[in-house]
Amino acid sequence: MHLSKINNLLNKFLVRSKSANHEHSLGIEPVKNVRPIWLHGFARSGTTSAMYRLSNRLGRNAVFEPGHKQFHDQIPGADFDDVVMMMKSVPRPDRWEEYFVGDGILSSFETFGSDLGELNQWKRFCAYIDYLYEFAGHNVVIKEIRLFANLPAIARYHQDRSLDWLFIGIICSPVVPLNSYYRRGWLSGDQLRKYPPEIDQANTYRLDTFRRLNRFPELTELPADSPSEKLLLNCLLDHAELRRFVSEDPENRLLTSLDSLNEAVDWVLDRTQEEVGLQPTPDQRVTRTGHGVDQYFYRDVIEPLNPSLRDALEAQWGSIHPDSMASNGGFRRYLTSLRHRLFSH
Repeated sequence: MHLSKINNLLNKFLVRSKSANHEHSLGIEPVKNVRPIWLHGFARSGTTSAMYRLSNRLGRNAVFEPGHKQFHDQIPGADFDDVVMMMKSVPRPDRWEEYFVGDGILSSFETFGSDLGELNQWKRFCAYIDYLYEFAGHNVVIKEIRLFANLPAIARYHQDRSLDWLFIGIICSPVVPLNSYYRRGWLSGDQLRKYPPEIDQANTYRLDTFRRLNRFPELTELPADSPSEKLLLNCLLDHAELRRFVSEDPENRLLTSLDSLNEAVDWVLDRTQEEVGLQPTPDQRVTRTGHGVDQYFYRDVIEPLNPSLRDALEAQWGSIHPDSMASNGGFRRYLTSLRHRLFSH
């Protein structure tokens, strides 16, 4: 109990998250003669900022994480709790068996093969997307981070309905979400927070899924034991799937970062210039992601990584070293490290 109180006090000082304020943005008249945009990326990678920036720039509605129970319930008339449950990227341990149907797994509708069209879960999944488009229109940006191996399902949905669409994947160095989780105490031991067990379950779910799909064996066989290592591996797997998915249709799918969002807006406008209903607004902001690799984060998270995992990380993103310029808020960073080390043992 005393540890929990200490942690709560530290949270008030250390965490400056505005995630509780996230919501749908639905003030624009729905239309059906434009291409909808789906936005996906790993958690804490800038996808929410990208959604709001894109929807504002393009004059579109925004649907925020319809696969999350809280935000599903904010959509008037939505009655798809069953779909929300099966879209979880972290299955509930007491309902784990519900995510396996026959030889398939709901994290990837591809695993059902030719039987997919008869699967009730698939029909409900498609019905939910139908409802989202009816409610928000096709002039919408839909941001969902729970589709890590079901991106092809979104493509299949649009193909079955002969509906053109655009996809934007947001990607950044895994150091960014690692640092974000670290600053919130989510990489510490499981005495206080639910996140280490959730990271473990999400890792098991991803490994099972990608092994069934026979994808990325160079990643699925990497050792990962600590919460930091499992979160990093989850991110590397999601990035690999994002790259694979985008490479299948680069004309209509884009891989970008929050830092390059202005270019992403131009990419969309190049493909929607003949469509009506868009009211793009100017935006000169350049957003930078990342928090800097300070000495504490480097010591607590990067240094202890399994060498094979670190090699995989640096092969994609370059060598990681402490940033001597990451010194702002030194006392705050010190307390973050103190909490991490206190609650990790």
